[in-house]
Amino acid sequence: IFVGTFSEGKQPLMSVKTIQSLLSKNKEVQLDMYGEGDKFNEVKKYIIDHKLEDNIFLHGNKPKEIVKQAFIEAHFLIFISKSEGWPKVVAEAMFWKCLPISTNVSCVAYMLAYGKRGTVVSPDVLVEDLVAIIKQYLENENIYQEKVLLAQKWSQKYTLDKFEFEIKKLLLDV
Repeated sequence: IFVGTFSEGKQPLMSVKTIQSLLSKNKEVQLDMYGEGDKFNEVKKYIIDHKLEDNIFLHGNKPKEIVKQAFIEAHFLIFISKSEGWPKVVAEAMFWKCLPISTNVSCVAYMLAYGKRGTVVSPDVLVEDLVAIIKQYLENENIYQEKVLLAQKWSQKYTLDKFEFEIKKLLLDV
């Protein structure tokens, strides 16, 4: 899954090319992409030009319940962002047991425990590197499951209820 703005900084075409490469290696994969932006039409054209419409699906912006279901059904978040504020999409993926493969921007490395709860890559990672990472997970279900569960456990500590509780606690201590 890819969730985010279709912009130069979020590199959506990197996710597309990763899936394209996996398909060329006879891996049965699919990519669902959610979001819009100035690179949307470029990504759409690439998908059509390379006949990837049966495996890569552009959904545009959708309500949060639809995106939540997509996270639940996906195995990986491929999010190769060059910059990030609070990486909400990474936290959401973790919460719904969708293993992040994401760049070392903002606090992502910390969130992913420097590789124990997902995979951290540099923003200039190569498609071949992403393909190798995904293939390793596909070939070793135990490592995938271990990281997914660690990611989910960590992310579920940071719910809105917990946030509200901590703010109330802070305000009452004043």
